[in-house]
Amino acid sequence: MSGFEALIEDVRHALQEPSAAPTHTHGADGVAASADKSDLTARFVQELEKVSARCFSAYAEVAAWEQVAKVAVGPLPVWQQRVRIADTRPVAVADGITIDAEKLRKQLESRGISTFRPGLTAEIDRSEFQRRLAKCGVGVVEADYAIASTGTLVVTATAARPRSFSLVPEVSVVLVRRNRVVIDLATSLSMLGAERVRNSPVVLITGPSRTADIEKRIVLGVHGPRDLLVILLPPQ
Repeated sequence: MSGFEALIEDVRHALQEPSAAPTHTHGADGVAASADKSDLTARFVQELEKVSARCFSAYAEVAAWEQVAKVAVGPLPVWQQRVRIADTRPVAVADGITIDAEKLRKQLESRGISTFRPGLTAEIDRSEFQRRLAKCGVGVVEADYAIASTGTLVVTATAARPRSFSLVPEVSVVLVRRNRVVIDLATSLSMLGAERVRNSPVVLITGPSRTADIEKRIVLGVHGPRDLLVILLPPQ
């Protein structure tokens, strides 16, 4: 057994909850079989809502893009949205894993919503990158996996999918495929594989940013996003 496999086993034993975890089987890619997917997804949504996050289930990618646009414009009546769009802060769109980020970007741009996508941006220095990202009100990333037992999202970062996109904007929108919902952290790490875990920063997101430093009261959004919206996409 390799050191990475031993680590996975240690994590699995530490987090094991025989009475709470639904039974499931795994296919060749390590993703739970479809017979158990509805149970895992339901549990993920339940745990997600416990940590003050929201969830939207999209029947197709176009419905997901529509929801992102609504978040960017804000909860205003239709007759007011044309006025609000001009003042909308840019949306930071990271490259996807299974989705076509360019389609999402074009959908937003067609509505008059400006976007910031690192994959399409010419080389800029770090300070300019941070300045542009700081102006974005919404950050959109696609998660590698979602963990049902804790409502956690697992996101590996790359140059085209900076971890800052899910940490800096006030509102974080995370997309994830239904067939990428797994039971626990050990399973997600195992499916990522040793090489990716070793070479890519891994961000674990469980609800909006929160702190209890101020008079021991839970406050959202002090050190990161104040709002987290997870959009469940159909299996690919």
